[in-house]
Amino acid sequence: MPDIALLKPLARALDTTVDTLLSYEKDLSDAEIASIKLELNKTYQNHSYSEGEAKSKEYLREYPNSVPLKIVVASLVELYGIKWPEVAVKVMNKSADDVTKGKIQYVLSLYQDIVNSGNIKHRAPALHALARIYLIIGELDKSENILNEIPSD
Repeated sequence: MPDIALLKPLARALDTTVDTLLSYEKDLSDAEIASIKLELNKTYQNHSYSEGEAKSKEYLREYPNSVPLKIVVASLVELYGIKWPEVAVKVMNKSADDVTKGKIQYVLSLYQDIVNSGNIKHRAPALHALARIYLIIGELDKSENILNEIPSD
């Protein structure tokens, strides 16, 4: 029989929560998603990309299985990430290409998580987003393969 008293120290050691360890998933309502989206939008607009990204990642850590939240975060990173490479060149001493590639990989991974989640409602839109991004970055074969996965009904 496992000792449940070890759950809190284990969670702290892994920089996570007991709920995450136990795979507790609180479903976010549509209203909560809308509220989070509004908050993140304001953070990206009124503060900085890095603050918006940090806040987005906090929410994803808190709700790691929320497909609607992943959609919100992926779309905001795409939207506001356009400004980010110039800031990165100045602040982080990274090239704009390196930052853009990292951002693209992050967005692709979020959309791929959505596809892999089994969430039927959000699978096709995530596949469309993946195909679009692969097309933009010139990976035509990947884009075509993904488009072939989209149900025709």
